[in-house]
Amino acid sequence: MLHYKHDTSSNIASRKARLVTQGFTQAEGINYNETFSPMEKLSAIHIIAAIAAHNGWELEQMDIDGAYLNAPLKETIYMWQPKGYEVLEKEHLVCKLE
Repeated sequence: MLHYKHDTSSNIASRKARLVTQGFTQAEGINYNETFSPMEKLSAIHIIAAIAAHNGWELEQMDIDGAYLNAPLKETIYMWQPKGYEVLEKEHLVCKLE
């Protein structure tokens, strides 16, 4: 999936590419063509901390394992060949991620 970031003059400032395996639990029309990266913004953390302080709530921190390019897979995952990288006359085959 290719995403373009634009500057204030609507010129392309940068390009981001991400290889996304197809999530077959997605439904057409509901975030179907979007990808999400689990990254928090500092402003969101500030807002949550302010709400917690205002209400007298306690905050706890925990680490969550992320998915990284070279992380070992615990399950077998197959995906369609990425667009632009299909093997000619074998477009019907899938890739096994290792």
